[in-house]
Amino acid sequence: MQPPAPAAAPAPAPAPAPKRDAIEWRLMYDAPCSLYTHPLQLAGAALLAGVEPPDPRRARILEVGCALGGNLTPIAAALPEARCLGIDPFAAQIEGARARAAAAGVRNVEYLPIGVEELTGAEEYDYIICHGLLSWIPPAAQRATLELCARRLSPRGVAYISYNALPRWHFRACVRDMMRWRAAQLRPGEDEVREARRALQFFAQAASSHGVSPRALYTEAARDLQGRPDYYIAHEYLLEENHPFYLHEVVAAAAAAAPGGHGLTYLADASLNTQLAHVQLPPLWAEELGLMGEGQLALTQHLDFLFNRGLRRSMWIRADHPQAGGVRGCPPRPLGDAHPRLPLPAARLARLSGLWLASPFLPTDDAGLSFAHRHTGQRHEVRDPLLRAALLILGAAWPQQLSGRECAEQACALHEMLTGERVALSALERPVELGLFFELIAPPMSAHLPLPPAPPTPAGAPPRALAHLLGSEGGEGGEGGEGGEGGEGGEGGEWREVTCAHHFTTLCSPLLAALLGHMTGEEGWGALAARARALVAGRPALARASARAGAARAWGVSSLSHLAPLDMMEALAREAHELALLR
Repeated sequence: MQPPAPAAAPAPAPAPAPKRDAIEWRLMYDAPCSLYTHPLQLAGAALLAGVEPPDPRRARILEVGCALGGNLTPIAAALPEARCLGIDPFAAQIEGARARAAAAGVRNVEYLPIGVEELTGAEEYDYIICHGLLSWIPPAAQRATLELCARRLSPRGVAYISYNALPRWHFRACVRDMMRWRAAQLRPGEDEVREARRALQFFAQAASSHGVSPRALYTEAARDLQGRPDYYIAHEYLLEENHPFYLHEVVAAAAAAAPGGHGLTYLADASLNTQLAHVQLPPLWAEELGLMGEGQLALTQHLDFLFNRGLRRSMWIRADHPQAGGVRGCPPRPLGDAHPRLPLPAARLARLSGLWLASPFLPTDDAGLSFAHRHTGQRHEVRDPLLRAALLILGAAWPQQLSGRECAEQACALHEMLTGERVALSALERPVELGLFFELIAPPMSAHLPLPPAPPTPAGAPPRALAHLLGSEGGEGGEGGEGGEGGEGGEGGEWREVTCAHHFTTLCSPLLAALLGHMTGEEGWGALAARARALVAGRPALARASARAGAARAWGVSSLSHLAPLDMMEALAREAHELALLR
């Protein structure tokens, strides 16, 4: 009797896929760019916060949790000499990011399907971006992310880490708990996001009409989530992981992020309005806060309580950064009505002249008191006459950037012409609305580097579109809307979301969206106009959609099919210029 043959060794089990919620698999995080993450913006904000940043144009850039590349690919396209790496543990998202970058012709970005613990080698990065990540991963992954930033940040580098902030998320957690509870009651296959939206609308309306005490919680959430895509609601409100933090908690964790090595030091907020928030305080408020504690961290944490902050966009440097000591010291300096004890967060405002600025805001009245974003309609009131003059100057120059000094000189001259009052350039450093001014200029607000921003495309030259990513929820075009006929949108001609030169998203008319993939620098405006006329002739829905009232900002016509070739060419060029879509 023969002994039984030995059993074959079992095949090695495949590595388990990262645990992921079923909703998350269906609704991958297809986020557009985040304007505060652009290295040019981070360089400008870091310069105002008191440190000399690396040159973004030739930087090594890492994005952790890059998703489908909606943020990093436009950055790589805008900085062709930089080397960019995006990592994300979910292979399906990385495949999409690679496909979109290839379709856009962006070759200086690499995407890897790995988590933070799997990034090998010892390369350091000048800019590390962790946007929409820290609050949405488990505690162990949070520690690993902070450790990665501490280990891999270059000696003078800048890390950007955003997260949900307390105290506001104490209140938003009530809304989140309600939406998660309602979604959990559904049967398999039912639409959790749609039901969560419906439940929130019901609670907001019922609480408002019957005077229920938490009505402000629901009405504010319903207003904030109106128009948000499904993937945002799924990730922010329905998935298991959502960990808000106080600033001081993240500061402590970042300082201890590299046992045996250097940790991270908090620099400032990437939002300059937030960075300079105390400059706008009434004198009595400023005096009281100045008595509550010394130093930047104490002030910033108190301001988070005061303004009920719900999101932080924090910048970090290495603890052994050559200028870290000066940042910690934050020597007090009064500005406008700010209390002398309050530090201006190391914002050397004389550096304003060393920045390149642009603003998409236009005045909405003859007095120039109110300004509206030319694409989104967002409005702000600006009381200081000098800042109003500066915004008028920048609005007239859009989409080109002006140096801070040029903007200041022209603003002072315009102010004198309008009011008869002569002012010195230094006066622009003093208005208490300076933080608001920075909120109204369009990132990327680049640090003043040896070379100015790239000049605009010469008039008449064949246009080259910036690498743009069209939103996945509009139309039926290719993944990025970037190449050949695949980028020509849906048959109905939906307006499409595009990333512009200043790293924010805006809506593009269906006809221009259909042509962006052909704007490669090889075809002139005449050939593009001929393409446009052919498209309009064959697709009436496209023509109607592009000539609706919303398109009047660029087209100014009620019918496209009868436009002469020269008029079509001018209309296309006007819209592309207005939206800052060309190199």
